Amino acid sequence: FDANPQMIDGMRAMGLDVRREDFDVRCDHQTVYWQLVRAGCGVGFCQRSVGRADDTVVEVPLGIPLPPLPVWLAAPEAMRQVPRIRRIWALLKSQMQAYLDVDPSAPSG
Repeated sequence: FDANPQMIDGMRAMGLDVRREDFDVRCDHQTVYWQLVRAGCGVGFCQRSVGRADDTVVEVPLGIPLPPLPVWLAAPEAMRQVPRIRRIWALLKSQMQAYLDVDPSAPSG
């Protein structure tokens, strides 16, 4: 990230001594960021399933445990009360939970 300090704050919480200036390339736009990683502009982070599905990148084992990141489902309260939206919401929640419960070290298929 560039303006958002979340990654650096997270690294510091893990005991890593990092500063914003330690990163020559920074970007808050996720699509642009991923294209920078794909173009070889440096080591980057992404969801494991995204990286493994992209044959232009190589997974780099860090050898350190990474904390889980929160996942949010968000919609206006009025929309969540519509029956068909509630059904989709429940489906998304169950599918996301099933995805999150998968062992992250297991090979993808």
